[in-house]
Amino acid sequence: MDYDKIVRDAKAQGEKSFISEGWKATSKSCDQFTIDMKPSKDTAGNMLRISITVDAPLELCKNTITMMPGSRRPEWDQDLKEIKLLQEIDENTVLFYARTNPVGKGVISAREFVDVGRTEVTENQIHVYGCSVDHPQIPSAEKYVRGYNACWMYKFTKDPSKEGRTKVESVLDSDMKGWIPSAVINSTLPAVFGQALSTWIDFVSKQSSS
Repeated sequence: MDYDKIVRDAKAQGEKSFISEGWKATSKSCDQFTIDMKPSKDTAGNMLRISITVDAPLELCKNTITMMPGSRRPEWDQDLKEIKLLQEIDENTVLFYARTNPVGKGVISAREFVDVGRTEVTENQIHVYGCSVDHPQIPSAEKYVRGYNACWMYKFTKDPSKEGRTKVESVLDSDMKGWIPSAVINSTLPAVFGQALSTWIDFVSKQSSS
């Protein structure tokens, strides 16, 4: 499997999605962050786009909000059950497994994902991106629904006006699969993401001040 091409395509798709038209702010946007949504052209669901600026350094933001192996996200995200490294493709690219707990007060049951992800670091930015892949050696367990991420991307950018401040942008195009109607999932996810962002803000603020 050509993982390099797969993640490069996911990056291109993610970058294109950030600037494409059709995004609309959800009711869960607030003074601290924005959560936008629009119909996906590649999955049965909606795409989500998030933007937030926090007083926390670049690396801390990346290490606490992404769902890559080694991430500290399980320390604060009760919706996330586990993240497990499956294979190191190269020094920047990994194949990994992630599983959620039921979310939205049980409206969406536990989901599992097998994704390939890559991290790119420059002086003032970090990009983390990837997508789901089919892997014959990792069959889906019968008790979990295997979701599909067409693409996802995080962009972390240093704020040049203030040391230690970071702008975090994210886009996700995910099909949760399962029997639940897309309309129910699409109405539930903004609230789930909004609560997650509020919890992460509190967590990262405490970590950056300690």
